[in-house]
Amino acid sequence: MLMYMLDVNIGYSGGTGIIDFSLFGILPGVGEPWWLVIAVGLAMAVVYYFVFRFAISKWNLLTPGRGDEASNRLYSKQDYQDKNKQKQALSVLAALGGEENINNIDACITRLRVGVKDKNQVTMMSSNNLARKVS
Repeated sequence: MLMYMLDVNIGYSGGTGIIDFSLFGILPGVGEPWWLVIAVGLAMAVVYYFVFRFAISKWNLLTPGRGDEASNRLYSKQDYQDKNKQKQALSVLAALGGEENINNIDACITRLRVGVKDKNQVTMMSSNNLARKVS
């Protein structure tokens, strides 16, 4: 609304990037006050900074890095992948009928071959279909 009041007609309403700003704002050279986009953007950044800083400190709003550290614990990518791999391995083991149902395991680079004692205890994997062939 502020840009409309300043009679700046550049770009689209979807928040585009520097390419659209250059193509539709600076390059046409039709007298559009393109520099107002930068000035208003900088002014709004200052306003946003002080308004949010006031609100966060006044009402003690929790943001990442503030408050209870246990609830905001950040995991590394490796921690996340290890956690998911363990869940996946346990679900594959359960789908094969448990550890006591496994007779032998063999693998190559593309296949995992598992021999089971009782094929009736084996259930199909739901999402990944990892246990397609059972010997």
